[in-house]
Amino acid sequence: MEKTINVGIFKQILSNFPSSTKTIHTHKGILFTIESCQMCFCKTPFSKTTFTFDFKVLNKILDSFDSEENLSIENLDDKIIFKNKTTSLDISSPEETPKKMAETIQEILNTELKYSVSDRDSLKESILFACSVARKDNLSGMLDHIVLTKSGEIISSDNIRALRIKTEEKPPVLLTLDAKRSQYFFKNKDVSKILISEKWIALFEKSTKMYFCLPVPSESMGKFPVTKFKEFFEANASANGEFFKFPEEAKALLRKVSHFAEGKNEISKTVSLEFKKKKIVCSVLIPGGIFVREVSCKNPTEFRMTLNPGLFISPNEDIEFKFLQNAIYYKKDNFEYIMAVGE
Repeated sequence: MEKTINVGIFKQILSNFPSSTKTIHTHKGILFTIESCQMCFCKTPFSKTTFTFDFKVLNKILDSFDSEENLSIENLDDKIIFKNKTTSLDISSPEETPKKMAETIQEILNTELKYSVSDRDSLKESILFACSVARKDNLSGMLDHIVLTKSGEIISSDNIRALRIKTEEKPPVLLTLDAKRSQYFFKNKDVSKILISEKWIALFEKSTKMYFCLPVPSESMGKFPVTKFKEFFEANASANGEFFKFPEEAKALLRKVSHFAEGKNEISKTVSLEFKKKKIVCSVLIPGGIFVREVSCKNPTEFRMTLNPGLFISPNEDIEFKFLQNAIYYKKDNFEYIMAVGE
């Protein structure tokens, strides 16, 4: 006799799956879904039951039972039997359950490559920051990913900006994470543990006991250029350059002009900044004309640069930047930031 589960609890478990879920499977005590190179799973008491259902259909089936009562689910011939004390429902499982994927999940659960997150809030903040700098268009090789190194560094870049964050995390191997999916999971989930198998990286949320999985990039995709970026940061940190500060008014102006600057897309927009002894002159092309505004500011030297206003990132604090030949660089607390600029 298969074990039972409370209907209300089962519905709560299903609610932990992404709202985009279309098909749900169970096999040997694992409830899972895999869609668009994304996998989620959790353990259930149904170690002998196997089924595949349309996600919405399964929720409707559960709605036909009393949430306060317990429910058994069993295989019988070609049907799935849902049953409690007062109600029985027989239904055909419309598809064959992908047993091979269930075996892959067991490999993830049995992996020796796992570690508990040291500081969940800090890692979440760092991951989301790094994801905001990664490429969004999937056209630059591995730059639509971020990496977390064994020494606890998170690195990301979109080929215009580069970010390096030092954390307390020390995973057993270098982790290469899809930025878009990582942003979704870390924003909406409280990741407390990470498991690494040959093909998947599983993010575990203790409160829901759910595993949210990201695919390990295939060898054909190449590797994230970690060493190259580390050398790039070291070179910019030690290079000589002009030092300056952006006043808050100038930062606010950059955010404003990024919305109406001329350009086919966000990446193609530019603004010209001329740093004078007592002011910054901001010039930006707009549809049909040019926008110019001066901001009062004391600068030790005079120079000019062009940069992308929409991609520029600066902390709220009054921080000193370094202007190099073709980039600006700053370091604050546990992170370093570089952005390509023109003269």
